[in-house]
Amino acid sequence: MEAIADAGLARSIGLSNFNQRQIQRVLDNCRIKPANLQIENHIYLQQNGLVKFCKANGITVTAYSPLGSKGIEKLLNREVPDLLDNPVVKEIAQRQERTAAQILLRHLLQRGIATIPKSTNAGRLRQNIALFDFELTDDDMAELNGLDQNVRICDFGFFPGPPDTMEPVSTALVPFDAAGTAATGPFEGPSTLICSWKAAYRKSRKAGALHQYVSRNGAAASIDASTAGR
Repeated sequence: MEAIADAGLARSIGLSNFNQRQIQRVLDNCRIKPANLQIENHIYLQQNGLVKFCKANGITVTAYSPLGSKGIEKLLNREVPDLLDNPVVKEIAQRQERTAAQILLRHLLQRGIATIPKSTNAGRLRQNIALFDFELTDDDMAELNGLDQNVRICDFGFFPGPPDTMEPVSTALVPFDAAGTAATGPFEGPSTLICSWKAAYRKSRKAGALHQYVSRNGAAASIDASTAGR
């Protein structure tokens, strides 16, 4: 990944689904520091300790599944909590005259975390970006912070892989404390390249050119540079 950055094929390089220990191993051995960490983050899995660690090391944080990914129940073959139906979220949404999704996304932004909600509905896409003309009060934030249950939705246990080398994402949890870090921009040129065993698995299935795993000893990645521009 550093070679890809050196070649100008990525403006920044980053990590996904890494825990604090794994990030520290990267920092101890890298030449180019990761710019961003992408993790599952929402009201039920706030990972404040990990966010604080990233902030202390100048690494921005991006939250995937910020609305809870209710739609992946069939894939996971289990029930997934509905964050949009949480009574506290709905009450704050009513008080703020906003949607429940806007409350969840604004909560992350005020914690200094970028968000990447997924939607194919044009109306919801517009709503999900209309987050900058209101603020949650301190009381709102305290209520939402209090919903943290250390509940992970996207455990990805269904992905095949050698059990003796893969480190389950569900173990990548750290103690919670209150902190956050803000993403900066605008970004120009090639986008951030994220190192993710999930993305690697998906890409290797399609192209057979990218292979990556998270081992018990930390992060290990092998990237065929010929696929970098795809």
